[in-house]
Amino acid sequence: MEDIDNLLEQFKQKAEAALEKKVEDYPSFKDLEKEYFDLINEGNLISKKILENPENCDNSTYLILTKRVAYNFVDKIRGRYSALQLVPDITKKLFSIYRERMKKLKEEENYPELIRLNEQMYQFSKKYVYRKNIADILYQKYQNFKQAMEIYQEIEPEKPKDPEYWSNYAELCQEYDEFEKRDYCLKQKEICELKKSVQKLIDDKDYDEAIKLDERLFDLTEDYQYKLNIANIIAVCKLQPDKAIKMYKEYQPKKGDDKNYWYQLSDIYLQKKNYYKQVLCLQKAINIELSEPEEKSEAGV
Repeated sequence: MEDIDNLLEQFKQKAEAALEKKVEDYPSFKDLEKEYFDLINEGNLISKKILENPENCDNSTYLILTKRVAYNFVDKIRGRYSALQLVPDITKKLFSIYRERMKKLKEEENYPELIRLNEQMYQFSKKYVYRKNIADILYQKYQNFKQAMEIYQEIEPEKPKDPEYWSNYAELCQEYDEFEKRDYCLKQKEICELKKSVQKLIDDKDYDEAIKLDERLFDLTEDYQYKLNIANIIAVCKLQPDKAIKMYKEYQPKKGDDKNYWYQLSDIYLQKKNYYKQVLCLQKAINIELSEPEEKSEAGV
């Protein structure tokens, strides 16, 4: 593993030097990108070499390098392999540079370069928002309906919370005479808009109006979580826990197999200082969580 230590030291020196540089220190933007890409690839190759002998890793480093826990700024690599923490540092700085450059490119209406940068950011992050940005440009600036439609369809399984996505998708469905799909997209658009409005109304302490919008969300989705959201507003914001508990009991047949139902109800009993029932609800929530398949439990963390 002495070779690994040498590779880590060389990588550390180059990465730290890059982090000190400014954009204007590079002959061109492509030179900047090349250095950053090379460093990210180099760090990933070193990680791969380390994982060929996993017994030399401490447990937390192994989990981070195998991406079983977040490779971010909470779960850091420390100790012998700490230089690898520079990989997300480099990536974060590159994203920051990209975002600043994208603002300038929008002002310049340089759409080909905007598409390229969004694709690069998607390749690094796998976040659908960058693919959506590409689809929006293809649709709105180039009227390339076919390719934009393909990307909107590709994104759909991610269940975007962006009203603009659903609005654009609906317009494209209209172009292709897919009226049933258009209506579905418009419905999703309304749901996204209502959710944002509910939170704003709660922040503005307009609780009655927020309740009305949650009722509308229930009408659109038949999801009883919105009924529970109303109960939560009544308990926490309007300080009527007894009324909220009555509502929870009414919807137990619909949501009682959901651990979050019991966690949320336990909070309301805590508000009432009914610690006995609070604990009972927590026990039910924990029992449901323990009975879930391992993958499902991890997804909810």
